[in-house]
Amino acid sequence: MSEIALNVLVNVLSGPVHFPKVGRTGLIAEPPPPFVAPRLDIPGKNRSVIQKEIIFIEASAAVGKTTLARQVSATLKAPILDLAKVPVSTGSLYTLLTDLEAADKSDPVVAFHEGKIPVIIDALDEVRLLSSETGIESFLVSTAELLLSNRSVTSRPKLVFLARFESIELARQLIELTAPEITRATAQVGFFDKEGAWQLIQAYAATAAKPGSQYQQHPEPARDLIAAYFDAIENALGLAAGKLWQNEQGRVLAGYPPVLAAVGSILAEIDNFITVANNLKSHCGREVIEAVLYELLSREQAKLWGLLSAQCNQRCRMKFMASRSKWRCSRSMPSRSP
Repeated sequence: MSEIALNVLVNVLSGPVHFPKVGRTGLIAEPPPPFVAPRLDIPGKNRSVIQKEIIFIEASAAVGKTTLARQVSATLKAPILDLAKVPVSTGSLYTLLTDLEAADKSDPVVAFHEGKIPVIIDALDEVRLLSSETGIESFLVSTAELLLSNRSVTSRPKLVFLARFESIELARQLIELTAPEITRATAQVGFFDKEGAWQLIQAYAATAAKPGSQYQQHPEPARDLIAAYFDAIENALGLAAGKLWQNEQGRVLAGYPPVLAAVGSILAEIDNFITVANNLKSHCGREVIEAVLYELLSREQAKLWGLLSAQCNQRCRMKFMASRSKWRCSRSMPSRSP
């Protein structure tokens, strides 16, 4: 596997020439605050391998796929289709494209086929919250058929899918069965390395820190605490000094974005960095680790609640409409004689 920077992916994609109509919102994402670019891995050593019609970006759970999707959309002003918020079925991509416009009134579908409107498709894992299995399959099949309808350009990215490994594999298989001639590439979002992990912790701490906080006034002790935190993980895994980031399990534990975000948020609220660092060194940092876990669970709970709430609201509306229809039918039926 070869590692590439995010700017390589951005440079491969074209800046769109068509944009949402005035008054339409949600098609271009807001940049995620804060943001630190994750590592992207591609097969082989030639970066031109990602110059294909479809780029599949796969990753484990909660390593920053949606954050990456939002950043790419915001950077390029590229339309994003969030399948956790928008139900899809046959022709959904075509509908999205035809709703775009340009100052020169050119055809957005033609521009898409030329690779001039890369569309980011996120949350393929959550698509079942809003779309049925039939809807998902028909969306993917009609998307492949749309690509097949114009083969003038096949070496420029037109679609970027982001999802977990299993969801990407299902989408890839369905598209291959429908249209094997469509060119495809795959990249993986990796766990953060040492430099990226430090940057992410500090980015979240800087965002959460209040004016005049200890974090802002004493950056050096804060950095010492971060170092003590990673040393504690290294010791807990029984690794030799300095080997944390070379060990696969160590990189997973130390470079997992939700944990790094939680550490950064907690760091912004600490009043005495030296005491906490000593605690990490002498008692394995049980209190700090518990605080990190609590912060992590709170974050994931909020995310899960939002997804379940949306799903529950949809089902409640469907049940209400069904009940109302039954009630109307019962009122319209003629009464029976005893």
